[in-house]
Amino acid sequence: MDRTPSSNTPGAAPYELITRLPVAVLLDNVRGLYNVGSFFRTDDAADIEKLYLGRITGHPPITALTKTAVVSEDRLQWQHAWDPLP
Repeated sequence: MDRTPSSNTPGAAPYELITRLPVAVLLDNVRGLYNVGSFFRTDDAADIEKLYLGRITGHPPITALTKTAVVSEDRLQWQHAWDPLP
């Protein structure tokens, strides 16, 4: 497995062109706030476009979710709707 070169080396130039993945994730009726926070972190790391939260799925600002998500809820685009698929 090749390693990603450090950003201050010439080998890192191709990686600067990488943008967000054109992917959206829908979490619907997820009760566990720690699980939702984990999705925030994972989706932020994968650099997806948006996270949709539906129905009873917890959404910021909730302490348990924010504690698990660390700061990713501020960096990731997300939206909550009671009916995510109109």
